[in-house]
Amino acid sequence: VLNVGAGFIAQPEAMWYRNAGSSDTLTQAMKQVAVDLFYDAPLDTAKGAASISFYASAMHLDYGPGYLRYTGPMNPANGINSKAAAPQVAGAGNTFGNAVPLYGTGNVIYSQLGYKFKENLVGTTTFMPYVSYQYAAYKRLADDLHYFDAGLNWLLAGQTSKLTFSYQNRPVYSLHSDGANRVDSRNSAVVVQYQVFFN
Repeated sequence: VLNVGAGFIAQPEAMWYRNAGSSDTLTQAMKQVAVDLFYDAPLDTAKGAASISFYASAMHLDYGPGYLRYTGPMNPANGINSKAAAPQVAGAGNTFGNAVPLYGTGNVIYSQLGYKFKENLVGTTTFMPYVSYQYAAYKRLADDLHYFDAGLNWLLAGQTSKLTFSYQNRPVYSLHSDGANRVDSRNSAVVVQYQVFFN
């Protein structure tokens, strides 16, 4: 399977923000443009042979000036002292535990590569290790984002029932005295999840 896609969305007055020089509320269109590529193929002609899977996308996102949104597993902790957190909250620092700035105004490149072992490798199950990488240049951040994820899918019943073990590495941003949000350190997480699909 080889699939190449492209698309865009433009929604007038979807975003609003405060004018820096006054208290006026301004609106602007949300605009997104993206292209992507997906490739999946067996490595042998034999039935149930090993296969590779690759996905990549490039996006230009415009949610308005300074827009930045963090995403992460549900975790109310922020890992920092609430008093010391005040300057971070005013900027765009990591203030929500293991959350990462994955959406914002700027440019994003995402890629993922997986290798599925032959069918019935262990009983009726098999494994699919993968690696993924996201690069983002958000206008709100002085340092670009580099987000890494590597893991192993245990395919219990194809993609309809699987257990995933993954290792993730993400940047930690904080607001500096010059008003710029920069990477001060990097944190890691180990994630275990189970996914089931009812058809």
